[in-house]
Amino acid sequence: MNNLLSLRKNRIFALCFRVIAFSVCLFGILWRIGIFFGYFHGVIFLYFTLQTNIAVTVLFGYLIVKTAISLKKEGINGCNEFNPRISVAIMIAITFVLIGFWMVLAPAGAREFPDRTYLLGSFDNLSVHLIAPLLMLADYAMFSKGGQLKGRDPFLFLIIPVLYTISVMILGATRTVVFYTPGLTYPSYFPYFFMDFNEIGLLMIPFMVAMTAFYLGLGLFLRFIDKKRVRKKKEKSDEETEITEECISPLQE
Repeated sequence: MNNLLSLRKNRIFALCFRVIAFSVCLFGILWRIGIFFGYFHGVIFLYFTLQTNIAVTVLFGYLIVKTAISLKKEGINGCNEFNPRISVAIMIAITFVLIGFWMVLAPAGAREFPDRTYLLGSFDNLSVHLIAPLLMLADYAMFSKGGQLKGRDPFLFLIIPVLYTISVMILGATRTVVFYTPGLTYPSYFPYFFMDFNEIGLLMIPFMVAMTAFYLGLGLFLRFIDKKRVRKKKEKSDEETEITEECISPLQE
């Protein structure tokens, strides 16, 4: 346990992990937009998935710089957490992508296009819907101290999906962009089927309400975990203090 704790405070370990995470996430984005195949898939930048993956990649780049500076100025051991509220905001967004894709979009796509289920296991898909989210969660689990979130933060974090929804709904209503989805026989002006009121009508409302509630629930859950981690750390510290005091003999006092 002590070895794990020392590893979490080791800035060389944190720097190596974040360099690898940044490289993997960047590679996944470039693969996704077609850079390695001689084309540029620009429309994909309007998907929430890619936008959150870009945010994760930028965050890892920032964490690399901060970790390297701390390593140079303060030495190998120390805190590896920087701007935790921003990190958690991005982590909630990418976790929403992870759960939303594998619980909603992937099953719906498998039912609609059973001959294309093999695409779920492609690196193109796994890089943005599984690998990047797990790397972000791992960074939080390893290097976050906890106790950094405020009670209002889960509600403030809702600004991210709300702004995204407003922007793509405007694009869809004005039919500015056509989103190509393999297998569809009609043009889609929305990045996700549950936003397309032209096709699903009023069913869009319960979908959007459920998505918003789930996003808020993720934020509240992370807030709960954040507080619990601090409480456990304090209890452990108190126990160690009590043990130390019990071990002091009368001659030492």
